[in-house]
Amino acid sequence: MNILKNLIAVRRGMLKRNPKLGSCELRVKKCYGFLKMTITRNSKPVTRNPIFLFRISILGFRILSIAAFLSVVYNRPESEGAEFSLRPSVTVREEYDDNILLTKDNRIDDYITRIMPSVGITYKTPLWDWTLDYTLIWWYYSKRGEGDTSHNLTLMSKVNVIKNLLYLDISDTYSSVVLEPRRPSTEINLAINRTDSNTLNLSPYIKYQIGPATALSAGYRYTNIWYKEVTGIDREMHTGF
Repeated sequence: MNILKNLIAVRRGMLKRNPKLGSCELRVKKCYGFLKMTITRNSKPVTRNPIFLFRISILGFRILSIAAFLSVVYNRPESEGAEFSLRPSVTVREEYDDNILLTKDNRIDDYITRIMPSVGITYKTPLWDWTLDYTLIWWYYSKRGEGDTSHNLTLMSKVNVIKNLLYLDISDTYSSVVLEPRRPSTEINLAINRTDSNTLNLSPYIKYQIGPATALSAGYRYTNIWYKEVTGIDREMHTGF
């Protein structure tokens, strides 16, 4: 990978700029006697591909499936028995806002109804723990006669691929976020200074437990942050620890 090749150019905590990679930032800090290094690449705004999120989800699913399969193969005696829970719920809210467009003049008020069905799933075994939380949010503006929807999704998974040695952590969060914190925003109007965003974290790591209070560990973390709005700046981060 081009980013990793730039490690050769590291000298006295500096990373030479490579025009092909855009803006790169290297951070090196000392923590408990070890050096923690983080490389951040900021991408230029590009036209959003509507199937990008789908591809990322498929990638995460494939990695998760392979890791789960390997964990069963290497830890078959402990793969029996599992805890499973399903938590459905529905929340209904009625609100009044005197300025739904966040304007200084010519304010527009409205009554907003929000219906939020959600489901939470938890699955735990000695080899694989994962949690899924999903919420569909539906708005209805009474005076305007208009509706809108958004989605919140959080997935967290931890796979023990090889007992007391190899692990894989995966987390994925999809939600509506604020684009510019200094500008006004509100949760009842997603068209103003807000956009959908997805954050994916993949972290394979090695951890060997020597004793009750002593362990050796080393790993890698990949982070991908995506924005639906073109003005949002997508970025990728690679961290060694």
